[in-house]
Amino acid sequence: MEGNGVIGMEAAAMAYYGKKTSQLTDDEFYGLIAMPIAPNYYHPVSNPEVHAKRVQRIKVIVSGQCAASGWFDLTYEHCASGV
Repeated sequence: MEGNGVIGMEAAAMAYYGKKTSQLTDDEFYGLIAMPIAPNYYHPVSNPEVHAKRVQRIKVIVSGQCAASGWFDLTYEHCASGV
């Protein structure tokens, strides 16, 4: 996807996973949520380890096991210990 803009969740689901959003697994859905701040860096194919770590941090946030450290906390790095 590098260099090609993707707009919207449905388009992202098709572009990155070849599925409609209704067909995504929970991890795939969290994977889409992980990407907007840096799509090329958090890309599930070109940077799978970084993508997987961010997905895990987002899951910890969603489950309530960790909270963002402020309005501008976009990485949730401090939540990595809860994974």
